[in-house]
Amino acid sequence: MVTSQIAVIPPATQATPPIYGTISVTATSRDSGPSGNIAASDIDQACCGPSILAQNLYGFSGGQDAKNIPVLTNADLATGTQQLMSQADAATSAKAQREMKPGYVLLPLHCSHSLSASHQAGDQAASSTLTLGETCTPLAYFAADIISLAGQHIPIPKAYHLVSFSAFVVESHVTATGGTLTVAAIAYLKRNTLYRFAGSQAA
Repeated sequence: MVTSQIAVIPPATQATPPIYGTISVTATSRDSGPSGNIAASDIDQACCGPSILAQNLYGFSGGQDAKNIPVLTNADLATGTQQLMSQADAATSAKAQREMKPGYVLLPLHCSHSLSASHQAGDQAASSTLTLGETCTPLAYFAADIISLAGQHIPIPKAYHLVSFSAFVVESHVTATGGTLTVAAIAYLKRNTLYRFAGSQAA
């Protein structure tokens, strides 16, 4: 056993009979594990001279055999969070796609998330239960409208006529209150063919 501080014993009180000086200090065991958990009064003998008595009035406790203790890390929580959010995003997107009317195209979902965990990084636990709340606003556009609006901004040069036209959204920056769409359009034009006729008149 090793005391954790110096024990300075006060002098005895002059009385009949005299009252010996006493001091109490904390101590720990050098033996690791349960073998260091000695019982009360296991130490009860002279120490440091014939007139000094050392005793442990209380038993020692807390000594345990070495064992592996799982501890959660930030990487554990990050991996679980990423997997959970990926699953939630896929499920939400699939549900929104099923609810789309024919002819409409779903824009990338903008979602807000709330996440809670039953255990945090540093806790002695083998696992943590993650609870994810996801709120999304599904936005879509009608493909025919995009083609119609884009076509209004494509001038047809003189001497050409339109053969076919297509348009599609390549980028979006939208929120529930507004935004912008970047549209790519492809127009196939054909030059008009002029026919000239030359004739002769018989006399």
